[in-house]
Amino acid sequence: MQKLALELDTARKIHLAMAGERPYYDEIRDNELKKSYYSSGAMNRNELQQLLERTHDHRLPYKPYRYVYPWVDLQEDEQLKSLYSGRGMSPLKVIEADIRLLEAAARQGKGANDTPSEPDGVVQKGQSGAQQDVSAAEAEDDVGLAGEGLLNCEHVVPQSWFGKQEPMRGDLHHLFACEPGCNSRRGNHPYYDFLDYTPEVRTQNVIAGCGKQEDDRFEPEYGKGIVARATLYFLLRYPGVIGSSHVDETLLLEWHHRFPVSLYEMHRNLAIFELQGNRNPFIDFPEAAEQWAGSKR
Repeated sequence: MQKLALELDTARKIHLAMAGERPYYDEIRDNELKKSYYSSGAMNRNELQQLLERTHDHRLPYKPYRYVYPWVDLQEDEQLKSLYSGRGMSPLKVIEADIRLLEAAARQGKGANDTPSEPDGVVQKGQSGAQQDVSAAEAEDDVGLAGEGLLNCEHVVPQSWFGKQEPMRGDLHHLFACEPGCNSRRGNHPYYDFLDYTPEVRTQNVIAGCGKQEDDRFEPEYGKGIVARATLYFLLRYPGVIGSSHVDETLLLEWHHRFPVSLYEMHRNLAIFELQGNRNPFIDFPEAAEQWAGSKR
């Protein structure tokens, strides 16, 4: 319990320090860092994959209350926004709710704790997700509090697709704040574009503010370009980890072009680069997406 209280205090301090002292997005600095990161020049898919893996040198454990909510996933108004619905929420409230869920799980002896596997909290190469701490989302299920969290963390590439293994599980490039109901609605269903679905129309299979889920497929109401670029990054960073049946790259590329890179994504990309060391090239060079997509090799 004491360790969780310390984590809450640490997460609050991170949020207040970053949001209060830094510009939301420093374009000049980011351009300099980007130029240095890609200094070897034009790269094919294999060369770029090697760069992403080599520079992913700070492999963080899955702790969204520490690494996602305080700074990485903030919008320009310093609020969090649910990935699929766009609903806003105070990051401090979300962080506190996450910690409270972990505390509830710990009180019930469900194994939720916050002792890092290593002193610096970095996941070691070859370490599996089973060796990591219980997340707040898992704590919700364990203690019967599913849906009680204000927001929880969505893995754009579902954990079941890669067996909850690290470093995929804690890779910030595909972790986003999300309403629990929307997160559950999506589950581990692949993304899809329903011909008969528009966000304004509510039918039996459409949950207001989240999207449409039907026949083991899911179309989000909001965030299509965001999830497309996050998934394309994952496929490039972790080749062969998930089966092709889970992903429609043609659809992802369509969403990527239809919904351009936002200031929010550029902020995230810089913040994640500072934390874990690598970048999302589909955000840095959106015009090169076809060149790097696996199906286009």
